[in-house]
Amino acid sequence: MKKVLIIEDDLVIAAIYSNKIELGGYQVDVALDGEEGMNKLDSFKPDLVQLDLILPKIPGLEIIKSIRSKPELKSLPIVVVSNGYDGDMFREAREAGANQCVSKLSCSPKVILDIINQLLTPPATAAVQHTPSATSAAAAVHAVAAAQPLDIDAALPSEIRRQFADRSPQIQGDLKDRLQAVLKSADSARLVLLEDLSQHIHFLAGFAGITGFHRISHLASAFEVMLQELREKPREVTFSTLGTIANTVDCLVRLLGEAPYAQLEFPSSTLILAVDDEPISRRTLCTALSKAYLKAVSVEDPEVALKLLVENRFDLIFLDVDMPGITGFELCQELRSMPINKETPVVFVTVLSDFQSRAQSNLSGGNDLIAKPYLLSELAVKALTFLVQIKPR
Repeated sequence: MKKVLIIEDDLVIAAIYSNKIELGGYQVDVALDGEEGMNKLDSFKPDLVQLDLILPKIPGLEIIKSIRSKPELKSLPIVVVSNGYDGDMFREAREAGANQCVSKLSCSPKVILDIINQLLTPPATAAVQHTPSATSAAAAVHAVAAAQPLDIDAALPSEIRRQFADRSPQIQGDLKDRLQAVLKSADSARLVLLEDLSQHIHFLAGFAGITGFHRISHLASAFEVMLQELREKPREVTFSTLGTIANTVDCLVRLLGEAPYAQLEFPSSTLILAVDDEPISRRTLCTALSKAYLKAVSVEDPEVALKLLVENRFDLIFLDVDMPGITGFELCQELRSMPINKETPVVFVTVLSDFQSRAQSNLSGGNDLIAKPYLLSELAVKALTFLVQIKPR
């Protein structure tokens, strides 16, 4: 029987994957952090490794590099299953030697098993239950898995989603508590608290993705990237980014409270308008949106934008403020008089971030404001907080 080592720090997600892969006829062991995973490469001697990229102690990317540096492991198949919202993470993993990279956002356990079958010779016999030692991480995973239905994919529409919904109140409370801790903390403690919040968002993104709550997983995965970037660039922890953090947590809490989740899927298509007379600014904004797998209609002339707004209903609009002919504030006031875009969210993107400008943005009908220069991840998160709340048309 061929062996699969899963390196995944979320116990519930590890249990779901482990259950499905064992049903496929493989022996499975689990490591709950990168260091344990590296140790089990020697003791368990797997035929394939499935790992997350974001892991405690040793990151997934370092594990891939370490595996490929050893001659005896150079051909060991590696499957990355991660939130991996930032496409650069998957690109780096592939360059380091990963065979396959898939996102938890939209990848079911059955798809993972299919990939494993493609990389390894499928077993000829039915599944044989693997009984791990009582002290191993796999023992804890099996304890969780024992409470799960045997056919995880078949159960997703009911049992697993119900379990996610049952845990939602606890997740909501945890997010609220951690948000308050971040907002009330002194600068010296804030980075540690942001790391704690990031870990909870990481678990939420994976759990929501694997159970089919794609609106939550889509936003949480982008939010995780933003929190990681803030930890790496502490000077970017500003009034603006703290406001975005607070708004995003509030949005996730609302989504978690919308049981029984009538809107599981992220909108299949969205129409975004970006209006800015500066080419570099427009290109930067479109790049930021692409990080969230979103595209925008990019317009230089506010007069052209007005014509588009008369003829098309948009899901989200980004406006520069200081533009020739018609300012962003004036353009927003105009579109608020158009029935087709009267309720469309408007986010001002501007160097004018003083109190007077923020007040004027509200008076003109804007929903939010982000100050230039901004983190690309922050703008992507800000866009998603509006788009995940779109109701079916």
